[in-house]
Amino acid sequence: MALGLLVGACRPSVPPAPAAVIPPCPAPAVDTTGWRELTTVRGNFSIRLPPTAVEVPVRCWDSACGEIDIGAWKLGYDQGGMAGPGDTLTAPYQAADVGLCTEEIDGRRVFVQTYRITDRRGRDLQGPLAGRAALAPLPGHGVYLSAYGVAPEHLREFLVAVRTLRLRGFPPR
Repeated sequence: MALGLLVGACRPSVPPAPAAVIPPCPAPAVDTTGWRELTTVRGNFSIRLPPTAVEVPVRCWDSACGEIDIGAWKLGYDQGGMAGPGDTLTAPYQAADVGLCTEEIDGRRVFVQTYRITDRRGRDLQGPLAGRAALAPLPGHGVYLSAYGVAPEHLREFLVAVRTLRLRGFPPR
């Protein structure tokens, strides 16, 4: 179970909800020795990731998006007015074992969701794992991160990496 491994206290919910309803994100023990800060090419942020992380070119039409290949897992990002408001995360229809937690980063509330990807009929519950994070540095201007991996340690690394997110070009809160 994707979230059971990471966020045992999390329960499915759709933000925005009162902070007291959504539990804080766990702090998994991950060795970050050698991690480096990566400043995104198209996004307005930097994030600390394993040393194998490299941003790969992707085509974006209506927002600032990108993809970072970490090797064992991938991190995608999408931001801007067309990306969404940044204060919502709705589980995809093919998600199972969905959990939600919150984190505060740079004075902003960040919603983090983890889940296991299934097929259209809800089968293959041993499939890939995914995590998403959303925040709103400005009203109506969302920043979304998406992680895809196959092992629980990939989601643990994602949770640790989300905490290192540093926005650029937005007013402080």
